Order: sequence, then C-alpha cells, then structure tokens
Amino acid sequence: MLKNSALLSFLLIILVFSQFVCAKSVTFLHVEIIDIDLENLKIKVTTKDSILDLQVASDALILRGEQQVTLASARPIAEGIYQDALVYINQDGVVTILHINFKCEERKSKNGTELVFSDIFGKEKKIIPL
Repeated sequence: MLKNSALLSFLLIILVFSQFVCAKSVTFLHVEIIDIDLENLKIKVTTKDSILDLQVASDALILRGEQQVTLASARPIAEGIYQDALVYINQDGVVTILHINFKCEERKSKNGTELVFSDIFGKEKKIIPL
C-alpha cells in the first residue's frame, strides 16, 4: 500500500508541475528500457508504439521506489527481460525524471511454478514457467 501511495504522490507531483509549464511541450511516458549508454547518458526504450533513443540529463532524478539510484541500475536484467519506467521528458526532449521498476514474483499455478514479471502499475507483463 505504501508503494502505491508513493507512486500516486509521484504522479500527482508530475501532473501539477506539468501545469506550470503548459506553454512548453512536455511528455510523460511509460516505457521499457532495452539498452543504456552510460558514457553518453542515453537510454533506448520501447513504448507500445515505437522505439526511442532518449537523452538523460546529467542531473536527472533517477528513482527506484523512493530510493535514488544510478542510471546503471536501469540496465536490462537478461536478454528479453527489461525494466519498465516512467519517464518525464522536458520541453528540450531530455529525460529529467526516471522512475525505474522491476518486479518479479514466484507463484504456484495449476501448470506448476512460474516467475511473474509485473510493470510499475502492477499489470502482469511476462510469465516464465520454471
């Protein structure tokens, strides 16, 4: 419950902040991070519609839950297993806030044991039988 309230607070702050910069074009996206380039501060992400290469600000706020983390922690977990994130892209097209998520749980089902990967909103995105 605390995680959901923290996420809701984060989203509300972003939405309120967005209203103050409504004269400029800003974007808030849910993405999967498929690659990172630490040297050039870039991330390659997928949305439901496209693949994007995004520049990350050197002073970007990068969070996992409520903990501040580094961009390196956004790397793919394994081939085909990516972390999702909420990204805030400013009017210059640069990521200034990156809220990273990786949730994996083991569960028993009628088919046996499986790993269940969920996105930042709790929606199941991948199931792997064990």
